[in-house]
Formats: sequence, C-alpha cells, structure tokens
Amino acid sequence: MLAYYAKDETHQQLWYLDTGCNNHMCRLAFSDLDESFRSTVTFGDNFKVPIMGKGNVKICSKENVNQIISNVFFIPDLKTNLLSIGQLQEKWYEVSIKGGICHIQDEKLGLIAQVKMSPN
Repeated sequence: MLAYYAKDETHQQLWYLDTGCNNHMCRLAFSDLDESFRSTVTFGDNFKVPIMGKGNVKICSKENVNQIISNVFFIPDLKTNLLSIGQLQEKWYEVSIKGGICHIQDEKLGLIAQVKMSPN
C-alpha cells in the first residue's frame, strides 16, 4: 500500500495500512511510551530515520470503542502513522484485500475494519 516520510505537520491522525511495513509506526498520540527504546528504521529507498521509543496507542473506532495498538515505534518525523499488516496478522487478525477494499477480521469480534485502498 503506502509508506511516506516527511516533516510536514499534515495528516497527524491519519493511519495507513501498509503491506510492506514490518512494524507499526506512529508520530504522536501514545497512551504509554518507553523512550529508552532506540533504533532506526530503513525505508524502501534505504533512507533511515531514528526510532525514539516504543509503546501503545489508543484509538477510538467509529462505534466509539477504544482499542489499543501495541508495540508501535515512535518516529516523530513521519508524516502519517502506519499500521503493519504483518503485525496485525501476527496477532491472528485475518487480512484480505479484494476489489480495492481491505478487510480486517477478528475470529471472535468479526469485522474490525473495512478500508478502501487509496491511490499513491
């Protein structure tokens, strides 16, 4: 899908589902954060940015249900937040993409999200 790096202040609450991203990445809004965690992430063009921590992000669904996204890298220089499809699948979510629509399902809760793919 999409990964984008920039220092622009737009799209602060926007999340992209990313099939090529190994880890969830966020630029703000952590409910708890371990700032002692440090590393780097390398994008597809070999550009590296520092990871300034790792933690949990609380999000609210359209149904006003709070969910926690765990093990999210804190990268302040990202333009948008990225959800790793691989990390979602590691947590046993079923992810399918058909007809330009991505479906994320939980075995117990059913459909978690249905998102139309956007052009690059």
